[in-house]
Amino acid sequence: GMVSESSPARFPLSSRIVLFNYFGGDIFPAEEIKLIPGDKFLFHLDDSAAIDYLERKPPMKGASDDRYSSNYAWEVTKSREELEKTINQKIPIGSLADLQEVRKGRSGRIIEMRFSGSAGEFTVKGLNIRNALQLKDTLFTMHKKQGSDGTLLSVTFSGKGWGHGVGLCQVGAYGMAIRGKTYEEILKWYYTGIDLIRAYD
Repeated sequence: GMVSESSPARFPLSSRIVLFNYFGGDIFPAEEIKLIPGDKFLFHLDDSAAIDYLERKPPMKGASDDRYSSNYAWEVTKSREELEKTINQKIPIGSLADLQEVRKGRSGRIIEMRFSGSAGEFTVKGLNIRNALQLKDTLFTMHKKQGSDGTLLSVTFSGKGWGHGVGLCQVGAYGMAIRGKTYEEILKWYYTGIDLIRAYD
Protein backbone atom coordinates (compact mmCIF):
# COMPACT_ATOMS: atom_id res chain seq x y z
CA GLY A 1 0.00 0.00 0.00
CA MET A 2 0.92 3.67 -0.12
CA VAL A 3 0.85 6.27 2.65
CA SER A 4 0.32 9.93 1.83
CA GLU A 5 1.89 12.49 4.18
CA SER A 6 -0.93 14.95 3.63
CA SER A 7 -3.56 12.30 4.23
CA PRO A 8 -2.33 9.53 6.57
CA ALA A 9 -4.52 6.88 4.99
CA ARG A 10 -3.39 3.65 3.38
CA PHE A 11 -4.42 2.93 -0.17
CA PRO A 12 -4.09 -0.42 -1.95
CA LEU A 13 -2.40 -0.54 -5.35
CA SER A 14 -4.51 -1.49 -8.33
CA SER A 15 -3.37 -4.47 -10.40
CA ARG A 16 -3.67 -2.12 -13.41
CA ILE A 17 -1.51 0.65 -11.93
CA VAL A 18 0.45 2.89 -14.32
CA LEU A 19 3.74 4.32 -13.00
CA PHE A 20 5.82 7.33 -14.04
CA ASN A 21 9.20 8.09 -12.51
CA TYR A 22 11.37 11.21 -12.33
CA PHE A 23 15.02 10.76 -13.21
CA GLY A 24 17.67 13.26 -14.31
CA GLY A 25 15.16 16.00 -15.02
CA ASP A 26 12.81 13.83 -17.09
CA ILE A 27 9.59 11.92 -16.47
CA PHE A 28 9.55 8.33 -17.78
CA PRO A 29 7.04 5.46 -17.75
CA ALA A 30 8.33 2.91 -15.22
CA GLU A 31 7.94 -0.77 -14.38
CA GLU A 32 8.53 0.03 -10.70
CA ILE A 33 9.23 3.04 -8.50
CA LYS A 34 11.33 3.11 -5.35
CA LEU A 35 10.01 5.83 -3.08
CA ILE A 36 12.00 7.17 -0.16
CA PRO A 37 10.78 9.40 2.69
CA GLY A 38 10.32 12.96 1.48
CA ASP A 39 9.48 12.00 -2.11
CA LYS A 40 6.55 13.91 -3.58
CA PHE A 41 4.10 12.18 -5.86
CA LEU A 42 0.80 12.50 -7.68
CA PHE A 43 -1.68 9.66 -7.58
CA HIS A 44 -5.20 8.82 -8.67
CA LEU A 45 -7.70 6.51 -6.99
CA ASP A 46 -9.98 4.28 -9.03
CA ASP A 47 -13.60 3.50 -8.17
CA SER A 48 -12.51 0.98 -5.53
CA ALA A 49 -10.19 3.53 -3.84
CA ALA A 50 -7.05 1.79 -5.11
CA ILE A 51 -4.16 3.72 -6.65
CA ASP A 52 -4.21 3.20 -10.42
CA TYR A 53 -1.86 6.07 -11.37
CA LEU A 54 1.31 7.12 -9.57
CA GLU A 55 3.83 9.74 -10.66
CA ARG A 56 6.97 10.42 -8.64
CA LYS A 57 7.55 14.18 -8.72
CA PRO A 58 10.93 15.88 -9.16
CA PRO A 59 12.45 17.57 -6.09
CA MET A 60 11.35 21.05 -7.11
CA LYS A 61 9.99 24.00 -5.16
CA GLY A 62 7.61 25.13 -7.87
CA ALA A 63 6.59 24.92 -11.50
CA SER A 64 9.10 27.59 -12.55
CA ASP A 65 12.03 25.61 -11.16
CA ASP A 66 12.32 23.59 -14.36
CA ARG A 67 15.25 25.87 -15.17
CA TYR A 68 17.29 23.61 -12.87
CA SER A 69 16.31 20.56 -14.89
CA SER A 70 18.80 18.97 -17.29
CA ASN A 71 16.28 19.89 -19.99
CA TYR A 72 16.34 23.64 -19.36
CA ALA A 73 19.35 24.15 -21.62
CA TRP A 74 20.62 21.44 -23.93
CA GLU A 75 22.85 21.05 -26.95
CA VAL A 76 23.20 18.13 -29.31
CA THR A 77 25.18 17.61 -32.50
CA LYS A 78 23.85 15.21 -35.11
CA SER A 79 25.69 14.09 -38.21
CA ARG A 80 23.97 14.25 -41.60
CA GLU A 81 23.71 10.46 -41.54
CA GLU A 82 22.02 10.47 -38.12
CA LEU A 83 19.56 13.15 -39.20
CA GLU A 84 18.85 11.39 -42.47
CA LYS A 85 18.04 8.18 -40.63
CA THR A 86 15.72 9.77 -38.06
CA ILE A 87 13.93 12.01 -40.56
CA ASN A 88 13.34 9.13 -42.97
CA GLN A 89 11.55 7.25 -40.19
CA LYS A 90 8.86 9.94 -40.41
CA ILE A 91 9.27 11.55 -43.83
CA PRO A 92 10.61 9.89 -47.00
CA ILE A 93 13.18 12.55 -47.93
CA GLY A 94 15.83 10.14 -49.24
CA SER A 95 19.37 11.51 -48.91
CA LEU A 96 19.32 14.62 -46.71
CA ALA A 97 20.67 17.75 -48.38
CA ASP A 98 19.57 20.57 -46.07
CA LEU A 99 17.14 21.75 -43.40
CA GLN A 100 15.99 25.32 -43.01
CA GLU A 101 13.97 27.28 -40.49
CA VAL A 102 10.93 28.78 -42.22
CA ARG A 103 8.95 30.37 -39.40
CA LYS A 104 9.10 30.97 -35.64
CA GLY A 105 6.20 31.51 -33.25
CA ARG A 106 5.84 34.19 -30.58
CA SER A 107 7.50 31.95 -27.99
CA GLY A 108 10.60 31.66 -30.18
CA ARG A 109 9.86 28.04 -31.04
CA ILE A 110 10.33 26.99 -34.64
CA ILE A 111 6.86 26.26 -35.98
CA GLU A 112 7.76 25.50 -39.59
CA MET A 113 10.83 23.91 -41.19
CA ARG A 114 11.77 22.78 -44.67
CA PHE A 115 13.63 19.50 -45.18
CA SER A 116 15.36 19.02 -48.53
CA GLY A 117 16.45 15.64 -49.80
CA SER A 118 16.93 13.54 -52.90
CA ALA A 119 13.20 12.69 -52.84
CA GLY A 120 12.13 16.34 -52.74
CA GLU A 121 11.33 19.15 -50.32
CA PHE A 122 8.98 18.73 -47.38
CA THR A 123 7.54 21.38 -45.09
CA VAL A 124 7.08 20.20 -41.51
CA LYS A 125 5.12 22.06 -38.83
CA GLY A 126 4.70 22.12 -35.06
CA LEU A 127 5.57 19.12 -32.91
CA ASN A 128 6.29 17.11 -36.06
CA ILE A 129 9.57 19.06 -36.26
CA ARG A 130 10.66 17.84 -32.83
CA ASN A 131 9.58 14.28 -33.62
CA ALA A 132 11.30 14.16 -37.00
CA LEU A 133 14.59 15.48 -35.59
CA GLN A 134 14.23 13.54 -32.31
CA LEU A 135 14.90 16.64 -30.23
CA LYS A 136 13.49 17.61 -26.82
CA ASP A 137 11.76 20.77 -28.03
CA THR A 138 11.35 23.14 -30.95
CA LEU A 139 12.87 26.06 -29.01
CA PHE A 140 16.33 25.83 -30.54
CA THR A 141 18.88 27.43 -32.83
CA MET A 142 20.86 25.56 -35.48
CA HIS A 143 24.50 25.74 -36.47
CA LYS A 144 25.27 23.81 -39.66
CA LYS A 145 28.71 22.45 -40.47
CA GLN A 146 29.33 22.09 -44.19
CA GLY A 147 32.11 20.65 -46.30
CA SER A 148 34.15 22.72 -48.76
CA ASP A 149 31.69 21.72 -51.49
CA GLY A 150 28.71 22.88 -49.44
CA THR A 151 27.64 19.36 -48.44
CA LEU A 152 25.92 19.21 -45.08
CA LEU A 153 28.14 17.39 -42.57
CA SER A 154 26.37 17.95 -39.24
CA VAL A 155 24.00 20.23 -37.37
CA THR A 156 24.36 21.43 -33.77
CA PHE A 157 21.04 22.20 -32.09
CA SER A 158 21.15 24.47 -29.03
CA GLY A 159 17.84 24.56 -27.23
CA LYS A 160 15.86 25.06 -24.07
CA GLY A 161 13.04 23.14 -22.43
CA TRP A 162 11.18 19.94 -23.13
CA GLY A 163 7.60 20.58 -24.19
CA HIS A 164 5.57 23.74 -23.64
CA GLY A 165 7.56 25.22 -20.72
CA VAL A 166 4.65 26.31 -18.52
CA GLY A 167 5.00 23.89 -15.60
CA LEU A 168 2.40 21.25 -16.45
CA CYS A 169 3.70 17.70 -16.86
CA GLN A 170 2.53 16.41 -20.23
CA VAL A 171 2.87 12.80 -19.19
CA GLY A 172 0.99 13.31 -15.95
CA ALA A 173 -1.80 15.30 -17.64
CA TYR A 174 -2.18 12.56 -20.24
CA GLY A 175 -2.38 9.90 -17.52
CA MET A 176 -5.09 11.86 -15.72
CA ALA A 177 -7.02 12.47 -18.95
CA ILE A 178 -7.16 8.81 -19.95
CA ARG A 179 -8.63 8.10 -16.51
CA GLY A 180 -11.52 10.49 -17.10
CA LYS A 181 -10.31 13.68 -15.47
CA THR A 182 -11.63 16.86 -17.09
CA TYR A 183 -9.37 19.67 -18.32
CA GLU A 184 -10.53 21.76 -15.33
CA GLU A 185 -9.58 19.05 -12.83
CA ILE A 186 -6.18 18.59 -14.49
CA LEU A 187 -5.40 22.31 -14.54
CA LYS A 188 -6.44 22.78 -10.91
CA TRP A 189 -4.29 19.79 -9.90
CA TYR A 190 -1.16 21.40 -11.33
CA TYR A 191 -2.08 25.04 -10.64
CA THR A 192 -3.63 25.10 -7.17
CA GLY A 193 -5.84 27.96 -6.06
CA ILE A 194 -6.82 29.05 -9.55
CA ASP A 195 -10.22 29.90 -11.03
CA LEU A 196 -11.01 29.34 -14.68
CA ILE A 197 -12.99 32.17 -16.23
CA ARG A 198 -14.01 33.00 -19.77
CA ALA A 199 -11.66 35.67 -21.13
CA TYR A 200 -13.85 36.58 -24.10
CA ASP A 201 -17.56 36.18 -24.76
